[in-house]
Amino acid sequence: MFWRRGYRALVATAVFLGISACGGGEQTTRESATLTATTTTTGTVTTPTDTTTAGPSSETDTGIECGEGEFNCGGDCVDLQADEGNCGMCNQACAAGNSCEAGVCTAACDSPLTACGEECVDLQADANHCGACGSPCQMGEACVAGSCAAGCQGEMCGEECVDTNTNASHCGGCDIACDVTEVCEAGACGCSPGFEACGDTCVNTQANPDHCGTCDNACPDGWVCSMGNCALECDDGLDICGESCVDTQTDGQHCGSCDNACVGQEVCTDGQCGCPNMDEQSCGDVCVNTQSDPLHCGGCDMACGVGEVCMDGACTCDVGLELCNGNCVDTQNDPQNCGACGMDCGGSECNNGTCECGTDCWSDAGCLTDAGECIRFSCRAGDAGSNFCNSCLGWFEVTYENWLQDGWCQDVSSKYREDYGYTTRCGNAPSCCATPNDCAGGDNAWHFVNGNGQNFFTGPCLGCQQPDNCTYWNSQYTGSYTRLSVCRRY
Repeated sequence: MFWRRGYRALVATAVFLGISACGGGEQTTRESATLTATTTTTGTVTTPTDTTTAGPSSETDTGIECGEGEFNCGGDCVDLQADEGNCGMCNQACAAGNSCEAGVCTAACDSPLTACGEECVDLQADANHCGACGSPCQMGEACVAGSCAAGCQGEMCGEECVDTNTNASHCGGCDIACDVTEVCEAGACGCSPGFEACGDTCVNTQANPDHCGTCDNACPDGWVCSMGNCALECDDGLDICGESCVDTQTDGQHCGSCDNACVGQEVCTDGQCGCPNMDEQSCGDVCVNTQSDPLHCGGCDMACGVGEVCMDGACTCDVGLELCNGNCVDTQNDPQNCGACGMDCGGSECNNGTCECGTDCWSDAGCLTDAGECIRFSCRAGDAGSNFCNSCLGWFEVTYENWLQDGWCQDVSSKYREDYGYTTRCGNAPSCCATPNDCAGGDNAWHFVNGNGQNFFTGPCLGCQQPDNCTYWNSQYTGSYTRLSVCRRY
């Protein structure tokens, strides 16, 4: 009855002073710097009714017109395209250290990082921004030198995935090639079997006339080196190749015939180049077992993905890992697949298959209520749909029924008061689907959708400093106005 008796005086005072205040009893006006409202009453339900649209004005409250490209935000003329406290809209502040460019908050990044929105990323290695902002790699690919490539367990050298511990063309690093008489072992070039280091050169001291038998032991002119000894002619069973007497059945530089050199880790057996072990085959410069080598699983250059091992010539996840969307992951600690494939922790850590809840209710990690619920606040437009939490944020709905019947109102309201006191939220701010940070604007009510897809705005009143009442408002809504809402992780 107090509201009815005071109605005329309340509206007259609000219009005259241009103030929207929140008081006791059945006070229902929204607290917003850019929005005024009146109220209508139907029975015992009070329904706020918008009388103006929220947003900046090109003219100040004192009648002074703002300059070209400027807008009035609470009495100040600002450039919404560049003002860090009003970026894109009034009261939408950029995070500390970020700038406002073309109405979008942008991170200030140190070289070689690049700003992608409010994130600093390495375009040469970030799989979500590979080569350019918003250019993600496919599942299972890695970003290497700004280009997406299949998951590589070795190192990408150009478009080739190699093991720099054994690859003679990329020994210890890309494009570090060993000499033809060298092999790559443990990432370092060394002399091939049957060769000896003489200075910086690997030589066959059994056949080299400049190092015959030992380094720097040169044979006289016209003589040959045969089996480590200087001689006028080759011993039986040896062939002369240049000034060297060699066994073309075993010589890796003259295998089968003069100057027919074996490559990489191959050896010469019975005049044929091949790998030293029967269960290996030559793949480029290396001899590998294609039944167990993850870079050559089942055949040359058939690389397994990250986290996979090669067993019996087939790629499979290692013990303790699970295949999720083409990648082998540990679901006990993977934040994108926590406990099961596709269970995303939304920015928080995964421990023992369970997502940890954060401490910021507006962040991707959410916050924990006294009842142990992990929640996340967001500004929700009245026409955002009944699947807003999942489609926009990857979380689950707190429904109208949950809010009023299952104890969520009391639990969440207590957390809100603890962290934010009597601050109003959202108002005509855009839906926080893309930016879950605290939205600009202010409204006193909450917004939820029931099991039939119908929209409702409810209490308690955010800005009213009185005992919380979950049904302070409790009315169906059909417009697009934006109010505070809640999502839950599970």
